[in-house]
Amino acid sequence: MPRYGKLRSRSNGEVIGFQNIELISDRPIEIWLEEFRQIKKDYPDHVLIASIMEEYDKGRWQELTRLVQDTGVDAFELNFLLPARNDGTENGLRNGRASRPDPGSNGMGD
Repeated sequence: MPRYGKLRSRSNGEVIGFQNIELISDRPIEIWLEEFRQIKKDYPDHVLIASIMEEYDKGRWQELTRLVQDTGVDAFELNFLLPARNDGTENGLRNGRASRPDPGSNGMGD
């Protein structure tokens, strides 16, 4: 299961949010997809937000989004820029540059 840290209110200690402390997972996507399906089955009236990240490739983003959407999640957090990623590909850097595209560009290289 994903690992999260609780964010608490400074005034009363109430839980006000969660922080993903997994960052980049080395777990296979199939495991994540099955866990999303199971969570929605076990808690159908709760909101499930999937936090996804993919390399700098529009087609891969679209494929990942479709796979996760088909599990029944209620919303997405899209991580287009992750400066902590240090895998030698400079994906975070390229995505960051694409966030400021030239006028008329869709920002995904086409």
